[in-house]
Amino acid sequence: MLHIPGRVVNTSFVGNDHEMDEQRRAHPKATPPIVVRLQAQFAELPPALARVAKHVINYPLETTGLSIEALSRVTESGQASIVRLVHNLGFESFRSFKLALAAQCGGTTAPGFPQQSV
Repeated sequence: MLHIPGRVVNTSFVGNDHEMDEQRRAHPKATPPIVVRLQAQFAELPPALARVAKHVINYPLETTGLSIEALSRVTESGQASIVRLVHNLGFESFRSFKLALAAQCGGTTAPGFPQQSV
């Protein structure tokens, strides 16, 4: 793991995009429905919301382990933009969004975010 302020980057994969695609095909995972919805809405989102959506799309499990403050820093978007995005997706709060995303990612959360029951 490589630590960049505000982010943890997994450096365990070494190879090109083609090799990564092959690895993903060998171990397919269903795309979380929240991610599918964000992908469908992405082109219509304002820039700040699009930055948040892009992070969720690219790093859904990592997102479950971030606080709203950390996600704000990583995406260079305001906390109000994050709340607006999760409300647009039909969630009452950022916490309920993260719990649903974690469940869709396999029922676990990223390291540093304790598993919580609903």
